[in-house]
Amino acid sequence: MSNLGLLDKLPFGKYKGQVIQDVYRGDAAYLVWMRNAKVIEQPTFFAAEMHPLLDDTIKKSKPL
Repeated sequence: MSNLGLLDKLPFGKYKGQVIQDVYRGDAAYLVWMRNAKVIEQPTFFAAEMHPLLDDTIKKSKPL
């Protein structure tokens, strides 16, 4: 289970079975949380295409 890209389905969690692209559109913060909270121990869980998108999500988020 690694290198999941935008068209793959999440194998577990809140959005299990949903296409990552759809999750990103509706709740990008969840994917950022998954990566940053190290919910996934494998650094290659998300495909390389995902990291710039998640980084961009963080940059665009409003500070608390």
